[in-house]
Amino acid sequence: MALAAAASTSVLPCSTAETHLDYLLRNTQSCVLRPYCFFVSWQGVLTLAYRGFPPALASLKQQISDFYQSLSKESPGSRWPKTSLAAVREGRRLTPAQLQRLNQLCREQSGIFQTPGQMKAQAVMVSALSTVVYETRCLERVISRHVVQLLQPADLSDAAADEVQRVQAVVAEADDEDYWFHASRDGNRENHYK
Repeated sequence: MALAAAASTSVLPCSTAETHLDYLLRNTQSCVLRPYCFFVSWQGVLTLAYRGFPPALASLKQQISDFYQSLSKESPGSRWPKTSLAAVREGRRLTPAQLQRLNQLCREQSGIFQTPGQMKAQAVMVSALSTVVYETRCLERVISRHVVQLLQPADLSDAAADEVQRVQAVVAEADDEDYWFHASRDGNRENHYK
């Protein structure tokens, strides 16, 4: 609730030269993403999953969805915050043994995120957002980029319970007996990002 009160007192009016999206971004509070775990997502993409979208970003996503109703509905993979770290090479597929080993390594290396007192040290500051037109998803070839600074000071609130539960449910899928089917299926290979 502190975020709503702070945002309502510091809302900056929309100028005639800026877009509505710029206005929404410019009136969003800086915040932090908190790492949750390393995770092998669908199509074998290695990710760093965050605990959930913090209130400022969850609110922004909802405002964008409400205002820009002609946009495609959000795909399942963008409903939880993550950083994609690696992809399977073209023409390759994870074997069940490889997925099991990757899952084991992810669990071992994710322990640092569960260490008491490490949550603040591991946070990723979100102080600006960019609208990007790109040739490649990994942003090696960008056509244009428009950066908007977010409001300061940063809201350090953790993600809401429903956000945390969404991420936990996604990560728990890796324990399902048939998860290999999702982790090994075609799509999102190396060329998807380049």
